[in-house]
Amino acid sequence: MTENSLGHHVVNKWRLKNGVWTPVIIDDLGLEKEVVWAPQAGSQDAFLSCPTQEVLYSGTRGPGKTDALLMDFAQHVGVGYGANWVGIIFRHSKPELRDVIEKSKHWFTLIFPGAFYNEIKFFWEWPTGERLYFDHFDTPSDYTKYHGHAYTWIGWEELTSWNTPDCYKVVFSLLRSTIPGIPKKIRATTNPHGVGHNWVKSRFQITTVDPSVVAGPVISDARDIARHPEPPRQVIFGFLEENKILLKSDPDYVNNLRQSARSDAQLQAWLYGSWDIVAGGMFDDIWHGFKETIVVKDFVPPPSWPIFRAYDHGSSKPFSVGWYTISDGSDIMANGKVRATVRGDLFRLEEW
Repeated sequence: MTENSLGHHVVNKWRLKNGVWTPVIIDDLGLEKEVVWAPQAGSQDAFLSCPTQEVLYSGTRGPGKTDALLMDFAQHVGVGYGANWVGIIFRHSKPELRDVIEKSKHWFTLIFPGAFYNEIKFFWEWPTGERLYFDHFDTPSDYTKYHGHAYTWIGWEELTSWNTPDCYKVVFSLLRSTIPGIPKKIRATTNPHGVGHNWVKSRFQITTVDPSVVAGPVISDARDIARHPEPPRQVIFGFLEENKILLKSDPDYVNNLRQSARSDAQLQAWLYGSWDIVAGGMFDDIWHGFKETIVVKDFVPPPSWPIFRAYDHGSSKPFSVGWYTISDGSDIMANGKVRATVRGDLFRLEEW
């Protein structure tokens, strides 16, 4: 294996060599050494060194989350686990895996000259026996083709693209090994936003993101729906500003992100890693852009307004009951001020 310092030494500086920016580390002897890849200081280093079983690498676009996901598996190659070190990376479909597979070909070919990628069966195999698979997992029923498999490392790319936690949670039964002391890891990457924004935010108890905080607290008291204790989990926050080589190589990257974002909420997620946005719903853009207008302080509906109730059985949650009223055009008193309404305005009063 070519020396690469995976997870052991962070990038100290970059050196331009033959037109390519090469990472330079400070080795154990205090000497500068050029390597193929090393984690950058901050979230990449925190992700690779995190001992918690289940870890989410969240953040802005651009801190190098996909590279770190691949290297989290690769750092355990060639250390003696051999064929017992087996991993798999999931996305919804095989075409969606193209980017992460291409990244793996770029890095693994340089770092592990003896490793072989099977183009037909979508997996890497090392001379020492380790394997890393790439496969799709779109619906919970896809679990049937993995039933009975055993993995020591399970990765998920863009976790918020799954609208419920069902697929994610069902594969925990595949994380097992009979080898004492071998690591067993669930690793995922994601940006905020997306259809799964709300359940991912809830699972990892993410509140306001502070750029000065890279590692969130370890969640060790979580329980499933049957009140059984769940394994500990943790979130690592990454920021674009950490990726010095990307900003150096592509100074237009930030402007391109601004042009690509479909909404202000998505821009907040991509540039600032904000989870304090509304995402995963049909009316995300309306809510984010007009919240101050459409949210009304508590008020007592005039007696002439009808009040009714609506019920949604739901899918990922048990149910939702809403109480509504419709304006007949009367004014209302809200927050000590008179507010005009238009006949037909619909107000959601309460929810269960």
